[in-house]
Amino acid sequence: MENNALYRYLDKVLPHKMALFHHLTEPWQELFSAQFDILLYDLTSTGFESSPPKDESDELRYGSNRNKHSDCSQVSIALVVTPEGFSLTHEVLTRNIADKTTLKGFLQQIKAQCGKAKRTWVMDRGIPLGEVLEDMRAADPPAYYLVGIPDGRLPKLEHDLLYLYFVFVLSLGAPGR
Repeated sequence: MENNALYRYLDKVLPHKMALFHHLTEPWQELFSAQFDILLYDLTSTGFESSPPKDESDELRYGSNRNKHSDCSQVSIALVVTPEGFSLTHEVLTRNIADKTTLKGFLQQIKAQCGKAKRTWVMDRGIPLGEVLEDMRAADPPAYYLVGIPDGRLPKLEHDLLYLYFVFVLSLGAPGR
């Protein structure tokens, strides 16, 4: 068998990707009592030393990557996994897509794939938009999230948290009372 035969067959599997994920999700739930209540979502990009494609429908594009190189063809890869490492879905996206515009579609996709559930999403701070976070909180059932705090907001939050900590400590009173 030729070395690249598997790669050619993957193109034939691609149209059945969602059916394959559904097929794998059900046994995972049954075998391991998986709840899919905590999901990790991230994006990365990868570059290629090649000419840009001539077809505009191709995901491969020139774009500025995280290493500040704008002279390579690139794609973004988005992935949703469980803490155990089970991949629920992935997508290859154009590199010039903004990370913060991708979450809403994945929320809908996972809801369709795994049903309604109270979930907690863990993601980098550059991914969610405030509007999408509001939608997550307002959903039925609500979706929770754990997201890093932007550096500019950290000093203010640090001050507020220290204040709350001292109020809590003072409310406990002196030891032995």
